[in-house]
Amino acid sequence: IRIQQRGGGSMPKALMKQKRNAAAERSEEDLVFDTMRPVVHAIARALGRLCEVSLTDFRTPNSAVVEIAGSLTNRKIGDPVNELNQWLLSHGRDVNATSLEFSRSPRGQTLKTSRTVFRRPDGTAFGCLCINVDVTALLSVGRSIADLISSEEPLVETPPLANDIGSLRVLAPVELR
Repeated sequence: IRIQQRGGGSMPKALMKQKRNAAAERSEEDLVFDTMRPVVHAIARALGRLCEVSLTDFRTPNSAVVEIAGSLTNRKIGDPVNELNQWLLSHGRDVNATSLEFSRSPRGQTLKTSRTVFRRPDGTAFGCLCINVDVTALLSVGRSIADLISSEEPLVETPPLANDIGSLRVLAPVELR
């Protein structure tokens, strides 16, 4: 019996069985990474160019980045575990499943980082999904807004000038020089 493949070819039943067995031999961790690869790109597309999403496999620390979308940290597929993930590994079960922190990119940007750790049933971490968002400009805007609304005097609520536009008086135009 031959099973029709996409593209018009066919595959002997024995080869299909061999492929099914090979897939069954993949670890649960491998299946998690396979499932999360498209999620990495979907999150990056949703958050835009100021975002980087990476998928890290702690089982291979010297080539831990298995998927990445975005380029805030200059990391690429095959890069080793970074310092933050190395810390996660060294602290094992004591690390929260999800974390949120701020860090600095190699280019000096302030990154808001959210990380979700993947764990085996025994609690040991085997990988993580990391989302970095460049908030440098937002922090600058936030400081500007704070400067605009700050006051050396205590804020005192004043009554409105008028209840409707019809009760306002028109002032004489001012000439600018």
